[in-house]
Amino acid sequence: MHWQFNNRLDFTGYIQEVQEVQESKRTKNLYFDINLQIGRDKTQSLRVMVHSVQFPFQPPSPMTEISVDTILKNHNSGNFTVSGCIKWLAEPVKPEHATKMVREAGLIDPSETINLSVWDSHIQQNADKQFYTVTNCKLKQYFGKHLATTVNTAVTKAKEQDISNGEQSQNKQN
Repeated sequence: MHWQFNNRLDFTGYIQEVQEVQESKRTKNLYFDINLQIGRDKTQSLRVMVHSVQFPFQPPSPMTEISVDTILKNHNSGNFTVSGCIKWLAEPVKPEHATKMVREAGLIDPSETINLSVWDSHIQQNADKQFYTVTNCKLKQYFGKHLATTVNTAVTKAKEQDISNGEQSQNKQN
């Protein structure tokens, strides 16, 4: 997407996030903020003023749950919602050059098992061998495909599932 603002600023990039329309406390003007990816590792925050034009913002609908098997077979990137049993694989560690703790787990759903890197405050939200829905986790690829929580991830309790097939796939990996 290419943006040009008042003939002063010129940005080309991908919109990563759009905030809800807000009202300025002082002037009562309407605005919304966006994060624009303008380089591989560079983003630019922009405030867009909404004057007399109505901008009906609706937050995206909740992500549909997807099976681990579908992620492993059909996807190479993206954010996903998965539900399954969390089994801790190691104690929390702070990787070199990182500012936050991470703990590795296996996420087992009825179809398959995938490794899950659980970051920061999400670690405390999970108990070993309990069922959770993990919304908006990112698919990563290093030493194979695995998921990772992000600052936008939500973790909620889920109903228990029959994971006997998913556990068999975990045993094959070990």
